[in-house]
Amino acid sequence: MGRHLWTKLALSYLAIAVIAVGLAALLFNFALSKQFMGYVEEKQRLKDEEIITLLSSIYEKDGQWNPQRLRDVMNLWMMSGKEITLLDSEGRQVMDCRDSMEEMGSGARQRMSRMGMMCGWEWSRGGWNEAPPKEKTQSSPVTKATPSNIEGRRIPVYVGERKVGTAVIRPVGDEEIFSLQDKSFQATVNRWLWGVALGAGGFALFISLGIARHLSRPIQDLTGAAQGLRNGDLTQRVKPKGKDEIGQLANAFNHLAESLERQEKYRKRLTGDLAHELRTPLANLQTHIEGLIDGVLPLTPENLISIHEEILRLGRLVGSLEELNRAEASRLNLKREKADLKILVERTISQCQPRYFDKDVGLRVSLPEPSIELSVDRDKISQVLNNLLSNALKFTPKGGSVQVAARRKDGEVEITVRDTGIGISEKDLPFIFERFFRGGNGENGAKGLGIGLTIAKELTEAHGGKIEVKSALNRGTEFTVRLPLRL
Repeated sequence: MGRHLWTKLALSYLAIAVIAVGLAALLFNFALSKQFMGYVEEKQRLKDEEIITLLSSIYEKDGQWNPQRLRDVMNLWMMSGKEITLLDSEGRQVMDCRDSMEEMGSGARQRMSRMGMMCGWEWSRGGWNEAPPKEKTQSSPVTKATPSNIEGRRIPVYVGERKVGTAVIRPVGDEEIFSLQDKSFQATVNRWLWGVALGAGGFALFISLGIARHLSRPIQDLTGAAQGLRNGDLTQRVKPKGKDEIGQLANAFNHLAESLERQEKYRKRLTGDLAHELRTPLANLQTHIEGLIDGVLPLTPENLISIHEEILRLGRLVGSLEELNRAEASRLNLKREKADLKILVERTISQCQPRYFDKDVGLRVSLPEPSIELSVDRDKISQVLNNLLSNALKFTPKGGSVQVAARRKDGEVEITVRDTGIGISEKDLPFIFERFFRGGNGENGAKGLGIGLTIAKELTEAHGGKIEVKSALNRGTEFTVRLPLRL
């Protein structure tokens, strides 16, 4: 699975990189070609202007078109890649560069041809053409064009403000605007461009593989740890790498694994505690019933009362577990009704008062005047207070005290239960509301299943409130229940 994800990530990054590099190369090539075309066209325009300037100076010097001078100029420009046909002011042909070459002597033509070959051109009756690399091009006859159908760029020639002719300028032979050097330059640039693109693609592949591996490695670790957790190894943990979403996922997994490990430890402890809690009343019931059967114990009210008390003890144990299950499953059917906070608290305290008196622990109450009305399930809130008072009594030594106070604050009602008991250690404090948790105190002999505070928390939250705790070892504990003021 991890390898499959790694491959997907690598291919995705590579595809994005290839598309980006390809588009960049195409856009760069398009922009470069456009710029280069503009450069070549500007160069050709300047060259054409230079021809026109030269022709204008010839006419201005001689007062007419001098054939010899024109022949030299046209032959020279033909070697530089330009064919020229000159028309007079009436549109009649004065001279064509091809005719000027034919009118030259054979010796002069040979010298001009050799010079042209040095520049990559060869002459035929069709004009100057690119010289083939290994083969000679045979000349072919051409039909002489009339002035009206001569192709090329027509540029008027002026002397002062008077038009003395028109020059028709066109590329030599079959050559277009780009010369051999221009085409060679373009080909070289394109080769380098695609070479760079391929190099960038290879580099992108290397980087994408690294990134994919870096991103998939934590997920592979999480997958392996989750499989170990599924197989029952609750000690599995992963090391978070960074503070991004994957790091947060790793932290969440570790928190889940720690919670499961704690719950498993609590479950094992509960199994032992529950076995002990059930064994004692069952053993007592068995002893009494066997005694009655064997006639060892007489069938007296005292013996029947003892059996009844053990049955009630078992009933309370099962009832506590059932209540916890209903609270955590949010299947509580709250019967809200208007309740006086003072009466509710005093009724709960009166139920707990005898136990406090027996242990010689003081119980003080501080309630607001006038009292506060709430819309709550009276029995459920009374159970919350009873659980908190029982917990405070359990961990407060003889001679200590517990104080219950209530007040209105910021649209809520705060009910505080503060004791002078042994307190809760800092490492146990985050877990005291978890089911079956009894912490160090429970391990040192405190009785109970560790579900009283869990039930208190679930019932409080079912009313839309919350419960908080502050404590320090040997300095006591303070529980605060906050309930919304709504009727």
